[in-house]
Amino acid sequence: MGAPETLLIRLDVRDNKSIVNAVDKVVKTFGKIDILINNAGVAVWKPLRKQTFTDIEDQVRTNLEGLIKMTRACLPYEAAVPF
Repeated sequence: MGAPETLLIRLDVRDNKSIVNAVDKVVKTFGKIDILINNAGVAVWKPLRKQTFTDIEDQVRTNLEGLIKMTRACLPYEAAVPF
């Protein structure tokens, strides 16, 4: 596609193994992680009383747990921050 420095990785932030594998691939390719943009998010567009427990779990696992786990997985590889 004309961008040799681009790395495409399939990642499911609800899956611990997927998180670890993705971070490992990034670090093996680039040696460090300069920035993490936690941009995964899901929403169930129906009233809460009509959401199933699975609907709620999927939202929390993606929107909160995924963000926390991705951040935690990337911390050991962060670039030096001047502050």
